[in-house]
Amino acid sequence: MDMKSDLFSFALALTMTALLGVGAMPSCLAQTALSKAISKEASTDASNATSKAAGDLESQSQSQAQSQAQFSGQFFAGVSEAELAQVFSKFQSCFVMLDLKRSKFHKINADLCSTRFSPCSTFKIFNSLVGLDTGVAKSERQVFAKKSESGLEEAQTMQAAMTNSLVWYYQAMAEKIGMARMKHYLKKVPYGNADATSGGGITRFWLGDSLKISPDEQVRFVADLVEDRLPFKTRSMAIVRGMMRLSENDKGILYGKTGSMMKDGKNELGWFVGYLVKPHGTYVFCTLIKAKDTSLDAGTPEDLQKQEDESNKAWGKQARKLTEEALSKLGLW
Repeated sequence: MDMKSDLFSFALALTMTALLGVGAMPSCLAQTALSKAISKEASTDASNATSKAAGDLESQSQSQAQSQAQFSGQFFAGVSEAELAQVFSKFQSCFVMLDLKRSKFHKINADLCSTRFSPCSTFKIFNSLVGLDTGVAKSERQVFAKKSESGLEEAQTMQAAMTNSLVWYYQAMAEKIGMARMKHYLKKVPYGNADATSGGGITRFWLGDSLKISPDEQVRFVADLVEDRLPFKTRSMAIVRGMMRLSENDKGILYGKTGSMMKDGKNELGWFVGYLVKPHGTYVFCTLIKAKDTSLDAGTPEDLQKQEDESNKAWGKQARKLTEEALSKLGLW
């Protein structure tokens, strides 16, 4: 019986007493009926209160989770942007990282990340893809040769040319690809400003010349390479990814390519672009470092010389070193 039935029983007992003139209803009967009614009501109220409390707790937990998610968006792995920026502080620099699993970007110096520069030797990634897709290179073991200054012939595979960043090898391959096909792929991807109309022609346009690409665009390009979204054959992309493999430790596998540019005999620009594969996800990154202008800095001649010497390290190997330091600080490498 529910609460209404218990109340009805209590009322019926009172009515029967009045009609039959029996006198007062036995107190035990009245108390029993009333107790049942009150007990049922209290039980119902308690149940409702428990349900409400559970609902409030769940709502509170969801609110806290949302708050934590919003907070975590300002940092990565508990490291603030200011803390990470210290890694790159000796240079004009930027760092951009894409967490592929969460489609989330993390950046240091966003303005510089959106500025285009010559890709330098990072263009070897693109050049390799075009070489493979056009059949100029059959595989990573494709051999090209040149005569050295001593007159001896030097032969190298594409894998060796990527690993050791051999400019002559990729210039030879670009000549075999030809400007028409190269321009076609530059626009089809597209790769940066897709401009190969330099005075240096097919062998120079990516080396401090007309072709420009931003760190943001580098990351998108490599992300598309990782996920087979570029307009190249799947086989070509798989081969190039394999060629980019650099090192492995207990935290993951590092892939990448450096790039450097010199001006007036000094290191002017350093790139490191690539990705890190971990058990729980993949992180695509790009670091760009530029030499600082120390001409207006104050200090002793010795201090200024030290600053200039540090700034002159703005090249690809230094960009890679700083990237690995940053990834380590983030707990990824």
